[in-house]
Amino acid sequence: MIFSLPPATARNTVHGAFPWRAGRCAGSPVSYGETATSARTTADSVATRISNRQYLRLLIAAAYQNFVYGGYLMPFADALGIGSLALLLLGSWPVPAMASVFLLTFFVYALNRVIEIDIDGVSNPERTQLLRSQRRAQVALVAGSICIAALLQFLAATPAAAVCAALWVAAGVWYCFGLKTLTRRVPGMKAYVIALMYGLWPLHVLWFVATTLPPGALELTLFIIVRMFLSTTVSDLKDVAMDRAQGLRTFAVIMKPARLRFLLHALNAASAVPIVFGILRGALPVAAAGLLLCIPYGLFFPRANSGDSRRARILTAVVVDSEGLVWVLGVLLGITLTSG
Repeated sequence: MIFSLPPATARNTVHGAFPWRAGRCAGSPVSYGETATSARTTADSVATRISNRQYLRLLIAAAYQNFVYGGYLMPFADALGIGSLALLLLGSWPVPAMASVFLLTFFVYALNRVIEIDIDGVSNPERTQLLRSQRRAQVALVAGSICIAALLQFLAATPAAAVCAALWVAAGVWYCFGLKTLTRRVPGMKAYVIALMYGLWPLHVLWFVATTLPPGALELTLFIIVRMFLSTTVSDLKDVAMDRAQGLRTFAVIMKPARLRFLLHALNAASAVPIVFGILRGALPVAAAGLLLCIPYGLFFPRANSGDSRRARILTAVVVDSEGLVWVLGVLLGITLTSG
């Protein structure tokens, strides 16, 4: 028997008898075409989220590399650290003076990086690779930082603070162009010069806002000199191979490892002496005891920078160069605990 269907039903025989062939499940309002479109949209959304996460990671990595290897971390930490020392004596943050410290510190080290951009590839390949891609920008930053710093001295600094800034620039230029020659003859000359250069910073900052130095300035100056002598010597540990090849007589090159470790630990402990002495004689507030936080922090320096690995270079760039942030933490902690 042949069954005939109505015309309307006949037209829909395939799709009516087998509705899923029309791309629509029986009893479901959603077609397979719509389901596929929705699936593609979901997949695109997931891919977009993954892409955004990857882009964010790349952005963070680029920012980190520029901040650390581009030479911004150390001037930033130094400016905050020196400013926190002034906070102990002045009771407020000397922001213009801190900006001056940042600009002048950045100028000297950026100038040195531009000069040694093709020499530093062995001891710090990450920094060299970054700076080679930014050679023109680094030259512009060197010129811009010194010009802005000079304008700041003219507009805001006292004559004594401006003299400290001029001495820093003169010593810094000599450090970049002439210090290596002297370091070949005088053992540890680099550490002496950098430590004495940094001894100018508390004087510069305090004179920036006052005509006379408050009590405690001498103790803070000695504290900074010892800490910078320590950090410079530690930083030279990763450059031993290159410094030895160039005939530079840094402490890391001329001293045996055991004696060098003893020297580093002795310097770390000795930096506490001016702080304790200043507190005992009443020149420094009791809150200055918070700076002693840098002593246990400094115990990590030799371990962090032992070896010529990428890990050692990163730890040097982050741990040693950012010590000024530990000073900030110590000062704020000391003020908080003694304010009650």
